[in-house]
Amino acid sequence: MGGRIFPRLFAARYLPVVLAPLLALAAPPAQAQPNMDEWCAAHAETCGHFETAFELTNAIEVPLHRIDAILENARALSAVGLEVPARHNFEVALRNVVASYERLDARSRGLTDVGVAQYETGLTDDATVSFDGALEVALAIESDNDRARMVMEFAGDVAEIGLWERALEAAHRIPEDRPEYARALAAIALSQGEAGELEAAAATAGAIPEASTYRGQTLADLARLQAEAGDADAAEALIARAMAAAGSVENDAGRSFALQAVVNAELARGDLDGATAAAAEIPDQTVWIESQVAIAIAQAEAGDAEAAAAILAAARARADAVDGLGRVMALTPVVNGLASIGHWDAAAEAIASIDDQRHRDSLLYDVGRTARQVQDWDTALDFIEQIERERIRLTEIASLAADQHGAGVAPDQVAETLAAAADAAASADPDAAGAVFVVLGRVQAEMGDLAAARESLGHTTYESDQGAILLAIVRAHLAAGDLEAAIATAEEITDSHKRSEAMAEVVAGLADAAVAAYVPDGQ
Repeated sequence: MGGRIFPRLFAARYLPVVLAPLLALAAPPAQAQPNMDEWCAAHAETCGHFETAFELTNAIEVPLHRIDAILENARALSAVGLEVPARHNFEVALRNVVASYERLDARSRGLTDVGVAQYETGLTDDATVSFDGALEVALAIESDNDRARMVMEFAGDVAEIGLWERALEAAHRIPEDRPEYARALAAIALSQGEAGELEAAAATAGAIPEASTYRGQTLADLARLQAEAGDADAAEALIARAMAAAGSVENDAGRSFALQAVVNAELARGDLDGATAAAAEIPDQTVWIESQVAIAIAQAEAGDAEAAAAILAAARARADAVDGLGRVMALTPVVNGLASIGHWDAAAEAIASIDDQRHRDSLLYDVGRTARQVQDWDTALDFIEQIERERIRLTEIASLAADQHGAGVAPDQVAETLAAAADAAASADPDAAGAVFVVLGRVQAEMGDLAAARESLGHTTYESDQGAILLAIVRAHLAAGDLEAAIATAEEITDSHKRSEAMAEVVAGLADAAVAAYVPDGQ
């Protein structure tokens, strides 16, 4: 057992690979490694879980999910103190990335994912090699647009794990006149701010070009974080900087988005007057309406329902003055705002004023979702049942049951909603019926009624739909700790993507079980 599940022999069981010259892998230095036969004899349960996990990993067809599974194995090996096998599995993941992704953007993203996993397990030197490779690959992309986008994404990814210096170095590889440069700095600043490094975040935001809308937006977002942290003075100073930055943006759309961020920051610190003043400067009509809706919701939450209603009425009047499709776009935030403060009748009347059924359906869907979020099930059903498109209407009824179950509604009421969806699906067209039974199967699996889920499975035709239900059953088995049943169910799936996704989740479950079963030597 022990010899089969670790380093080189396991790597050899993967697809043959040839490393691209763009990536230079550092060979792991010689390290002490326990005798694996002895180790497995002492930790039989953990070793058994690893063995099964590796067997399943090797069978995963879709590269994305196979690589995810390899990384789960590597993390688990590291967690039980097997650093050498963990590092070799990370190397296997790197080789799979290079072999599987010909597109440089996908390859760069894959190398970054491996680097993040290495960094999070404490293998910082190895992570550095992976990150260097990811950036090198991104910089080799021929298209200026794609290259800038991938370097921006890389900067954001490494910023999220706190590697801000590396993120800034990457951002500065993007030409300063490109929007991706500003967006990269904005992402870094926000990650710094969310980590509590607000002084550094403000400095990063200050480096965003003055003419960019992202400068004002980011400063305003940082002001919101300062307000939430209780530092009113710092928030006020940043809002002043954000207002000045917004004024430097020449185009109306960019200036509007920057001012909208100021409105949100003012609302975060409870300054309704400041929010109203900032909103008054917004030139774009739809963005102005969105900001008015945000102010109205804040007024309602503060207990001033009359002021909220008046603001929404003014926003509605402004939206009604717009012609054609623009009216629908302007009316959408008003309808959602009315729903957010519980003015269901006014929301319904606004929806009814729209001529195009597709747009009415879209808003009926949105308002139904809002009602579900506040657990107003009857109102949600009222709006859902008005949706004309059969597939959307019926799947939303089934999804309503999922929300009810998640909210702890009595099983009888959930069953009633499920039955209503199933009855409606019986007379629906085949595509709509199949979509409904997929949702039903998922909900039934989440509820633990696996027999009912399999009954729903019998009403589906497409392999992808069947795979979706079986994947939900796999997850139910994993949640119950029944790994054998999860494996058996995953092996039933015939759709390669769903099967690979299920196998990867089973591998993650096995990796977790391996760590949970591990007892350090001497204990």
